[in-house]
Amino acid sequence: MATKVIIKTNIDKTSKKAIAMYEDNTIRHLNRVANRFKNAIQISMKKTPKTGFVRDDGHITSSAPNPPAVDSGILWGSIKVNPAGKTRKFSSVSTDIDYGARLQLIYQRNFMGKNSPARNDALAFANRIGKDIKIRKTKVR
Repeated sequence: MATKVIIKTNIDKTSKKAIAMYEDNTIRHLNRVANRFKNAIQISMKKTPKTGFVRDDGHITSSAPNPPAVDSGILWGSIKVNPAGKTRKFSSVSTDIDYGARLQLIYQRNFMGKNSPARNDALAFANRIGKDIKIRKTKVR
């Protein structure tokens, strides 16, 4: 009489769970970076030195290359996070105020672009927390 032992694996089930967990962690990290970027933009706008000119309405502007100074709060309040999700694998930070692009590109008020301190802070934060979701080589014991 023969004896037979069948050894099975749950690798498919385990792999699906691991992929789902990795995607959830990635989405969470993307959104953390986007929120940090938004907050850093808004903080930089509130703390910017008012070293520009005085407008007719009394508002003192910032000067290049500093972020724009908060006046009415319209630009400041319009900065929003568009979060990543299950079907959207990226997050973004944007403003729909038309003069935001002019301030950034023409008047060199670096609040969202490549030279902004907020962007540099967000990149450093992304690199630091990115290590938490990296798939590492593991040793089998």
